[in-house]
Amino acid sequence: MVEELEMAELFDSELRIAPLISLRALEKVLDEVQLLEEPSERRQFMSDVEQAFQPRTMDEQNLYGETKLSIGVKKLLNLTEMARLDPGQVGARLVSSLIEQAAGGAAVPPRRRRVAPPPMEGEVSPGYYPGLVM
Repeated sequence: MVEELEMAELFDSELRIAPLISLRALEKVLDEVQLLEEPSERRQFMSDVEQAFQPRTMDEQNLYGETKLSIGVKKLLNLTEMARLDPGQVGARLVSSLIEQAAGGAAVPPRRRRVAPPPMEGEVSPGYYPGLVM
C-alpha cells in the first residue's frame, strides 16, 4: 500500500512481521497496547479466543496445532483501536472482530429470492436478464 501511495521513499526500512499464530503472541500484543488490563476481563477474553479458534477435528489439529488463530499485527492493532471505541465491551468487541476477520470479514449476505420472469408475450425490456437474483 505504501508503494501504491508512492510514499516508500519516506521510510528508512521495511519490516515484515509474520502473522500472529499463538495465543501467547496475541496476549503479548494486548500487553503492549495496554488493552484489557483488568485480570478477569483478560482471562475471559483469552478464554473466548481460545474457544473460538480451537481446532475441532484431528485434521485441523494436525494442520494448525494448538490454535487456528492467524492475524497480522497491523490488522490486530486496527481491531484493538476499534474495540476501544466501546469501553464497556472492549473484550467482547475484539473477540467478535477477530472471528469476523478469520471468516474473511464478510457478513452473511441476506437471503435472496428469485424474481419470476415477466410474461414472454410482447416485447421484453432491454434491461431484463432471465434468472437474475435480486
